[in-house]
Amino acid sequence: MKQSLFIAFISFFCLTAKATTYSAYTVVSTSNNQSVYVQVDDVANQVKMILSGNATKYMAFGFNATNMSGGTYTINTNGVSVQERTLGGYSAGSVLTSSFVIESDVTSGGIRTVTLTRDLAGISPAYFNFSPAASAGFSLPIIWAHGSGTNFAYHQSRGATTLVFAQDCYTPINDIVSACGNSFTGPTGAVYTADGVYVDTSIVVNGCDLIYTTDLTFAQPTTSSISVAECASYTVPSGNQTYTMAGVYTDTLVNAAGCDSIITISLTLNATENAIVETVCETYTVPSGTATYTTSGVYTDVLQNAAGCDSILTIDLTVNQPTTSSEIVNTCGEYVSNGTTYTSSGTYTQVLTNANGCDSTLTIELTLSPLDAIVTLSADELTASTTTQADSYQWINCTSTLLLAGETGTVFMPDDAGEYAVVLSQGTCLDTSDCLALEVANIEENTSDLGVSIFPNPTTDYIMLKFKETVTGKITIRNVLGETLSELNLINSLEEKVLIEGTTGLYLLEISSKNKNITRRVIKR
Repeated sequence: MKQSLFIAFISFFCLTAKATTYSAYTVVSTSNNQSVYVQVDDVANQVKMILSGNATKYMAFGFNATNMSGGTYTINTNGVSVQERTLGGYSAGSVLTSSFVIESDVTSGGIRTVTLTRDLAGISPAYFNFSPAASAGFSLPIIWAHGSGTNFAYHQSRGATTLVFAQDCYTPINDIVSACGNSFTGPTGAVYTADGVYVDTSIVVNGCDLIYTTDLTFAQPTTSSISVAECASYTVPSGNQTYTMAGVYTDTLVNAAGCDSIITISLTLNATENAIVETVCETYTVPSGTATYTTSGVYTDVLQNAAGCDSILTIDLTVNQPTTSSEIVNTCGEYVSNGTTYTSSGTYTQVLTNANGCDSTLTIELTLSPLDAIVTLSADELTASTTTQADSYQWINCTSTLLLAGETGTVFMPDDAGEYAVVLSQGTCLDTSDCLALEVANIEENTSDLGVSIFPNPTTDYIMLKFKETVTGKITIRNVLGETLSELNLINSLEEKVLIEGTTGLYLLEISSKNKNITRRVIKR
């Protein structure tokens, strides 16, 4: 935006000069665009002349003369300043000693126009004396020429005409002008480059002259700088541009003198953006408190930063879930789970932490049964029992407190008399029964008649029977309850291999032959 002219004050009016100003205008050569305008002001004691013609030619105008041999002439030379000379005989005459003032010298569209002023009367007889006109209709003969040489020796044409002065009506226009830059073109085309008061007169318009008085002052553009801090965007003072990025920008306004006012803007935008990664259990509430999320995803929250602008927060959210589990426990004594010891039956809850860092809730249904070892005696065998199923059984000799190798069943039939007990285990629980005394009766009958050897005893599956002489009869295997498990016939046998079926424990081996029999204890491990 640039405004080259600012008019602070302008006034104009038209009035009659009351017989003090006379002016005349004529075109002396239409084909060559030559014209002359003369204004005589006897009040101001001034003559103004406007001379116009082809800019490529040298031009001359003579006043009060009929030829180029004498008189006073004004010469406009192409490319050279305008001068007043005495020509005489077409030869270059001397420059007159009285100077005139060139108000403007403008070339436009191939036409050169010169505006000049001089005193009303000449200073020698050779000058034409522009005397005040006695009345309207006062005439003045002129002679003119143009050519290609400075002395007009090669003039192309010349002629004579008459200026007829008329009482002038003029319209003064007074301008107070403040112009931007280094030059100003006046209303008649004159170019001015300095402050001052300038007067221009246009050609006659509707019988009146337009006289322009310009009070000219040159003004200059101004520059300034500002710093601006906004949140997300900024519109410059002129309203012509909006910026959404920080930087240095310029805007152009109009200052008080009507010239450009160029503003340099250092712009800072204070809106911020940040990103965070969050891992939570079950739910997450954003920092502003405006939303709560229960599923993983990428979310946005808007806060306010220290500058009072939006702080946009992008949240990469992972939502993990708690877990639950349960266990049913039957044990003796006490139960320890995850560092907590329980001494009574019941349902318990523990809140732990799972692999994702969330709650892991464990429900324990606990039954605590005491491990009570009980031993009963029946004939030559000891039987262990308990109210709670035991994991293992171990018989011991109470006198020596030694463990009896291989005796890990619920039933124990010792070979020797003594005091015995059983040790039960269940998990980490142990319980030892009371010691019971046992007298081992001799249950062999007529063994000498059969002469049998039994081995190995204890055994894991088979036993071997060897006789001193052949035996015909029957072998019966019974459990401690007297129930028959198997039978085997003997026919003239000296030895026999017998399988002890069933679980570990005490078995009775009965051998009968004719009227002879024998019962032996066999232990299966």
